[in-house]
Amino acid sequence: MAFSTLSITRSASVDDDSATSLSLEQDDVESISFTRAQIIALTSYAIGGSSSKPEVSSSFTGGIYSVTLYVYTMPGSLSYQLGVTHGKCGSAVRDTVKVSESITFTGQDTTTLAHPADAILSKEWSGTVYDADGAEITPAMSIDGENLNLSEESYGIAVVEYIVTRDIYTVSLSEFEGVYAWAAWSGGVELLELEVPEGLDNYTADVVKWTSIVNINSDVGADYTPPTVEAEDVTIEVDYCDQTEE
Repeated sequence: MAFSTLSITRSASVDDDSATSLSLEQDDVESISFTRAQIIALTSYAIGGSSSKPEVSSSFTGGIYSVTLYVYTMPGSLSYQLGVTHGKCGSAVRDTVKVSESITFTGQDTTTLAHPADAILSKEWSGTVYDADGAEITPAMSIDGENLNLSEESYGIAVVEYIVTRDIYTVSLSEFEGVYAWAAWSGGVELLELEVPEGLDNYTADVVKWTSIVNINSDVGADYTPPTVEAEDVTIEVDYCDQTEE
């Protein structure tokens, strides 16, 4: 069975030892920028030249932005409730993924894996490994639950591949600032502030602003000519000494 691969590069760290755990992770968000063609299309939509609002993101439709959220639990059967402070969560989709994790050890002899592993595929050293005195060593690696343990304190890069099961949710957001996803479980409540692309607020605000300006004169016909204002001569007298108007 083929799995998609999630690659992680990080430094060694140890979390609190626990038989159960839960973590939230958001998928990478795209960046939204405007091309010349999109600006022309937005302007056309705003002034009524086009009946459909141009799409600048496949995840942004009708003022709703969709983000992908992952929930990792140990064990995989751990019960939890998921929600968002502003928005709506879809149903969970169970997914299995292969994780390739590169971990840099700088004198540690243990670390916690980024995600709880269902099965270990491989574990090996990348390059030369040293001890505190600079001597080359080959520490033995073992995995106990979420922890990767070494036979001695080491300086080097370990590469571990393992299988992870996670739940995937599609979260629909109608507001784009200060929105949090939360997961309540037996160990407490996990919070994650959700990110949206830079420029999403500008896209929404600019189109609303342009539409509002156009709608002011939306009932004016094509033959409308704005009134002209005749110029008037204005005389201003200034005191020569203190340069103030009189």
